[in-house]
Amino acid sequence: MVLRYIVAPPFCRSCKMFLLSDSALCNDCFKCIEPVCSINIHLTRTVKISVHAIGAYKDPLKYFILAKGWRDRTASRQLGLLIWQTTPIKHNRFDCIVPIPLHWSREMLRGFNQANVMAMALSALSGKPIVYLIRRAKATEYQFRLSGIDRQTNVKNVFVQDIDLIKQYQDKDILMIDDLMTTGATLQEAGRELLRYNPRSITAVVGARVCV
Repeated sequence: MVLRYIVAPPFCRSCKMFLLSDSALCNDCFKCIEPVCSINIHLTRTVKISVHAIGAYKDPLKYFILAKGWRDRTASRQLGLLIWQTTPIKHNRFDCIVPIPLHWSREMLRGFNQANVMAMALSALSGKPIVYLIRRAKATEYQFRLSGIDRQTNVKNVFVQDIDLIKQYQDKDILMIDDLMTTGATLQEAGRELLRYNPRSITAVVGARVCV
């Protein structure tokens, strides 16, 4: 352990200051996170789910989201650890973790799915399994390039369930995880597909949320 700290000492992802503990942010940068309230989004007229987030999509959280662009898996893992540290998730009941999937072509290009790496961190801390209940059936345009209405259209019917898992995962408490929520269109569409499992509950958590 001491050798690891000598060879690769931990540092703050925001200000780059070396740290004495294996943390993602120093105390000063951690205090710069702008907290946001949990919100509810509707999957249907009668069904809504809670979405929790570490904070607003601003620095220092913005760095962790963008780090996928240069294939930084460690930043994604640290984002998962920050979720556990700062959100109510560790106090919530859930049976399994479902990362929002990427299309295989985009995951191959990037080298990994950021939501999946975040889910691995949460799984290790909670002891709950990661289950791939949905997959992305078609490639879509990047959401950040689109307007709010176009984002809804972009992800319409993009997710499909795994029919082999329907009986096994009925009546479960499901936790969805993604790196970023903008309009909520992706979480809504994924959540609607998860309703096919007749879950007891669905909750979502993201690393950051765009606030307008």
